[in-house]
Amino acid sequence: MHRYVLVLSLSLTGIFTSSLPALPKVIDDNRLRDIYTSIVLGRGYDIKNNMVYQNCFSRIAQSPPSFDYKLEFQKIDQGFFDQNPNALDLENVLKKAFVREHARFKEEAINDNGRHETYSVSNLLISIVVTSYFEAFDDYNSTIHESMQDLLERGHFASFFKSCGSHYIRALGRHSHYLALLGFRNLDNHDHQGQYSDQAFIDTLQSYITQFTDELTIDKPFIKEQIQRHLRIVSEAVGVDKDSLDHIALMPKNIKALRKTIHDLIASMQDSSTGALSQIEVMPWTSNPRYLDFLVFPTEASFDRYLAQVNLRENSAIISEIERLDQAITTLRDKTSLCMRTLDEDYPMGDGDFTFDPEKTKFQAISDPGNPLKFKTLRYLKTNINDKLVSALEEQHFMFLYGNSETEDFGAIQCMNELDSDRIYEINYREIPACRQIEKFRSPRLPLINHYCLPELVDERG
Repeated sequence: MHRYVLVLSLSLTGIFTSSLPALPKVIDDNRLRDIYTSIVLGRGYDIKNNMVYQNCFSRIAQSPPSFDYKLEFQKIDQGFFDQNPNALDLENVLKKAFVREHARFKEEAINDNGRHETYSVSNLLISIVVTSYFEAFDDYNSTIHESMQDLLERGHFASFFKSCGSHYIRALGRHSHYLALLGFRNLDNHDHQGQYSDQAFIDTLQSYITQFTDELTIDKPFIKEQIQRHLRIVSEAVGVDKDSLDHIALMPKNIKALRKTIHDLIASMQDSSTGALSQIEVMPWTSNPRYLDFLVFPTEASFDRYLAQVNLRENSAIISEIERLDQAITTLRDKTSLCMRTLDEDYPMGDGDFTFDPEKTKFQAISDPGNPLKFKTLRYLKTNINDKLVSALEEQHFMFLYGNSETEDFGAIQCMNELDSDRIYEINYREIPACRQIEKFRSPRLPLINHYCLPELVDERG
């Protein structure tokens, strides 16, 4: 029955929405990491099961990419890790992981008098982010493969969607970044103060990096100040053109070299073939003009086209909502089940060989990797991610599909059955009690699953 609902919803939207708008969807979360096949423009995609299908185009007219570029300077303190604590976007996660690994906020040293002294340390983060977007191809000048055209012409829409998915990949987004962390001692509160105040040193440092000149000359007092403050630079790059590595110093040794690295990397990152895949834009087939060429509206004189379009638009919306809710529940159920199975099979608890200490084995939050305040123990995850939780999600999915006779909830299947192909022009979903109940249904929310699954290990044993 579950498969029936999905196929019916796709078939209805495929056949009857030639005049209805459908917006593209952007996939930019860790679902991309769960796709174990090459992602290229034009391949089919199914949002429900996060699967990539075959390429159903025989010709793709591709347009050139566009770029977003961002250069930021950010002084890092302990409050940095509290910013956007639940953000799961690639840029935020990678930046936090880099800073947590390399930032130091104090240093112990022996001064000129032989005494131990504690210095506070300032950290200046320089980030370059280049995001490229492919406005993938001109839909009007791209051609669906002849074999797929044949399926559409014969009205075999289910077979078409089985081969090509419910959507197709219309655009790709790539992410390249370079992170450099400059750390240096603060001297304002020490006897051997520098020539520059702490803030003046930061301002001068930033000024040298961004100075509008081809030839950079750094004053000797500032060079001496860098040494006195023990300036250090650590860096990280993602998505850099491999051919550029021969002439770009990813580990600069001074401010001049860092300035040149930033300039060269910005140019390198604009190569459209570089960068880590960070997002895909997928478009429903029902919005593709070549797909719509094969659909035919009724032409009888008595046919009220305007009323039909109103009903189709609103009925299509509730069909899409049924698909969205069905996807949300099953995705969460399957992710929870997979997470539970991973914990059980890969991390058996115990104190012997090939087992894991339930209290010392810890997992990090996907949204804030490395933050010890958000570590969860193996025992905690196994206690809270269990068969009971999976069963509760399965029961919720069953109730969504079939309803509950005791409470007179009808379920999504009854709604879909009443919006059959013979009545979909003539009836509005608001006239169907089972469809009205869909509007009140809310998809489940489990933050523990979203932020800790699939589990990412911090340490195996203490």
